[in-house]
Amino acid sequence: MSTDWLFAETPVVLIRAATGFPDALHPSEADLFCRQAAMPRHRQDLLDTAHVVVVGCGGLGSWIALALARMGVRALTLIDPDRFDRTNAPRQIVLPADLGAFKAHAVAANIEPHMTNRGAIRSIAQPFAEGLGLLDGSVQGVVVSVDNNATRLEASGWARIHGIAAVFVMLSRDGLRAQSFRQDIDGPCLSCVLPDLDPQVAAPCAAAAITSCYLAASHGVQMLADAIMGGSLTPSWRETSLDGSTERIARPTRRADCDACARG
Repeated sequence: MSTDWLFAETPVVLIRAATGFPDALHPSEADLFCRQAAMPRHRQDLLDTAHVVVVGCGGLGSWIALALARMGVRALTLIDPDRFDRTNAPRQIVLPADLGAFKAHAVAANIEPHMTNRGAIRSIAQPFAEGLGLLDGSVQGVVVSVDNNATRLEASGWARIHGIAAVFVMLSRDGLRAQSFRQDIDGPCLSCVLPDLDPQVAAPCAAAAITSCYLAASHGVQMLADAIMGGSLTPSWRETSLDGSTERIARPTRRADCDACARG
């Protein structure tokens, strides 16, 4: 699957075209997405036309982006200003040649062959705040998989203002517990659910394995797909652990005293 890099607005923004899987050779051939389309209330047509933004392309975001590409999302935008280092390799979609490269660009290149539909992956090697100006009204959903509260809160506010569903995916410091929250358009915001988030704090997990990343990413992808397909198959809050000690699901409600909701 051969494609070319195309420079967009700035040198830190790249667009990669994906050819996807070939069309069926005969009308009797099974549809590419027939297995997942057979799942209850699945809407492949809505996934096909969705534009999804993934903020953070590390141990969570890289696998989330891969899953969305496999599920048939045609338009993906990846945002991450960081570069790959050796410690990322055991749990992120990074190849030896990617060391030192921008995560957003490298992940876009690595998942492009996995795009099942014809589409495009745009990668932005900038912080979310700087990349905001490159996001347009076509976005249907955003997944936030970063380790700092400032970006989480900024993405939460941006999604609320634009009427976009946002999913926040997080790991505990010990790498054993995964937390996922879907901020629905008409539901509680991130600050309603986690009112004590300090925007000055970054909380990278001190320990993590690819298994914990898979755990968190799977819940995040399902929550976002559910939002895009207009259903309510999943709870809006889920906390679970690798060792089975934690399994909580909930549908939080808005807090009357939430300043973030009051600001819109």
